[in-house]
Amino acid sequence: MTKQNDYRVLQGKNNSKKINSKNIKHPKREKGHVHHHSATKYKSLPKGLQELAKFHGHLGPYAIVGYKMGSIARVIFELEKAEKGLNIKDIVAYSKVGTKPPISCVSDGIQASSGCTLGKGNIKVTEEGLVECLFKIGSKELTISLRPKLKKEIDDTMSKEKEIERSMWIYNMDCSKLFSFDANFSIEDVLSSLALHSWKEFSPSDAFNQGLDECAGKLFVPDNENLENADFKLISASWLAELASYPNYAKFFASMKESILFQEPHVPVSCAFWAIFGHLVKGEKYLKYLGNLAHEIEHSLQAAKLNFDEDTIPNIKKALAYNQCTALLGIIDTLCNDTTNKIENKIDDETKQELLDTRKIVEKYQSKLKFPGIEKGDFEELFPIFEKNPESFGREKIYQSFLKNIYDYPETPEELLKKGEGWLDETIPKLNKVAEELAKIYNLEIKNTDATDGLIEKVEMKLSERTKINSEKLLEFMSKMREVTLPLVKKRIVSIVPEYDVRIVKTPDYLVNIIPSAAVCVLDGMTPKPFAIFFLTCHSSGKEGGLSAIDMLQMLIHEEYGHCVNYLNSAHQYVKKLPIVERLNSGLSLPITEGISFHREQEFLDMFKEIVDGNITGNEEKDFINFISQFGDVRTFYLEMEFYTLKWQLIRYLRIIGDVRLNLNLQNITEFVSWAEKKTGLSKRTIFNQIFVFQENPGYAPSYAITGNSLKELQNKALKRGKDILQFNTFACSIGFPPRTIWEKRLNEF
Repeated sequence: MTKQNDYRVLQGKNNSKKINSKNIKHPKREKGHVHHHSATKYKSLPKGLQELAKFHGHLGPYAIVGYKMGSIARVIFELEKAEKGLNIKDIVAYSKVGTKPPISCVSDGIQASSGCTLGKGNIKVTEEGLVECLFKIGSKELTISLRPKLKKEIDDTMSKEKEIERSMWIYNMDCSKLFSFDANFSIEDVLSSLALHSWKEFSPSDAFNQGLDECAGKLFVPDNENLENADFKLISASWLAELASYPNYAKFFASMKESILFQEPHVPVSCAFWAIFGHLVKGEKYLKYLGNLAHEIEHSLQAAKLNFDEDTIPNIKKALAYNQCTALLGIIDTLCNDTTNKIENKIDDETKQELLDTRKIVEKYQSKLKFPGIEKGDFEELFPIFEKNPESFGREKIYQSFLKNIYDYPETPEELLKKGEGWLDETIPKLNKVAEELAKIYNLEIKNTDATDGLIEKVEMKLSERTKINSEKLLEFMSKMREVTLPLVKKRIVSIVPEYDVRIVKTPDYLVNIIPSAAVCVLDGMTPKPFAIFFLTCHSSGKEGGLSAIDMLQMLIHEEYGHCVNYLNSAHQYVKKLPIVERLNSGLSLPITEGISFHREQEFLDMFKEIVDGNITGNEEKDFINFISQFGDVRTFYLEMEFYTLKWQLIRYLRIIGDVRLNLNLQNITEFVSWAEKKTGLSKRTIFNQIFVFQENPGYAPSYAITGNSLKELQNKALKRGKDILQFNTFACSIGFPPRTIWEKRLNEF
């Protein structure tokens, strides 16, 4: 949200029935089928496999084959049930494996996951000796067959001693390699519906912000039942996508699954905060849903509290959640006690009381997170505490999975670290050189050129003073700056959809404490009229506000010409029609949109340099130069822009390094901050504030620079092939949010 964290981008009609997660359950086990087994033997396995072991008595490759077949059929059935009102008798399995072990184990796997059981009479077993099953789901028919090559390999390698190893081999295998299939319906259509249903059910705040009003006032409640059912539904959907070779859908479901199952104490609080924020941003007519949202928040926090023990959670994780609670309490107080904009008069008394009741739940939740020394939760409090008692986030075992599944990084953590360290080493001397040039222009005393001299922050302070725009003039200045930069961007960097709608507005009083400087919210992306609001805070809690012109220009480039162009071009499907899954924001969208915005800063700087060097081909360049001239020498302003761009690149590289080192426990937070201070000359406070908050979402922080620099390489390759930069950038910005590896493959083929 704040400029220290970059600027948070929010998403936010389509009529579709909701699949209630409570309807998607591992089917009840027939009493006569339960076998005794060692619970500890399977304790570390996925919950579905633990249930399968209870049902079947043990695991094994053929049981897993059946389980995956049945899971695929079950997720299709649940969709048909939601959309057409089918009941459990409308799904029937015709298993062709017969009754002779070991292939007969397939039928138990099917029963364990599909809802088709002998007791219900909706599974038929025929003596054909084929590892194949026909599922009839209403009018739909799907036949899934084990590939002969895999059957032979299973038979050749099966052993009791390797039961779990061979079971997990099948469980983790891509279904397109495991199975062949035949269907009398479009699997892509089913996947499209599943993606939308899942998104609405498990990310209702995102869906609401994107224009799906049926999700107003809703929040995913992370109780055990909902989490287990989300796990089952999403992995089953990903298997269906794999089966039919739709990697974009498979990766979407995998990303959503991994995100939802990540349940640290801060997660439900953060979700609650952004859900309320979305309702405020979308307008007064949505305030009536806040009462229901308050109930959802209460249930969410109560469910979360059952799943953690405050005595075993490290303080570093508690601090993340504690600070989120403070923010959530603040937004509730704004709604209930605001007097500056009379927003409390727009909320009825019943809703206000529900919010106040929720406030008590939040306070109680926060009290469980309190530890000696924490009150404000800021750098001054936390750094000495963590320095005295170093702690790890304890994510070593899940971090690589996060990178791969949530964000679709092809790089390993070690590769990310190597890239980040290399880029940082390249950037420091460039930044110091520009800082020294500006220091001379500003007549600043330079004691030495060592990073620890604090030269960077001294120059930034002087730069801010020199180009400061007072608070009351921010809106007017930003509007004029946009008038001269938008035509330039359209001419030389990226084409923008004609229906492009970005509204720059003064931040309402009731959002000032939430948006201290600026924020961009992209809304209604799933409707015919998507738009973005660019909030600019023109006052700051009674203090004299203001921003530097450089800060505002950088903000405009990153937020509007990066994020807004990306989201709105994609929402309008500017260059081509997109599959629905590639229009939905998820963890997969973050590397793409952050990478585009990161690289857009460098693209604008390069264009600025060309203009300063005399590459002026029309009124667009002249108008820009005339506007910048109000700050004196244009070359000085360019140097200031270069300084600012390099400084933010340096910070993004630190984020990569910090994210990897902290989540792999290669350094603790204070060790990293002290190392980075010595390395870069930035203050410990600046580094801490840039790194710590990103630990709410491990793996997110590297997305800016990793994808941005990858985009730069792909762009350079395209230019060498004679491609037009305007066409390349427009394509990159307008093809939605497929997984990063697929997005980069498409750019490479452009």
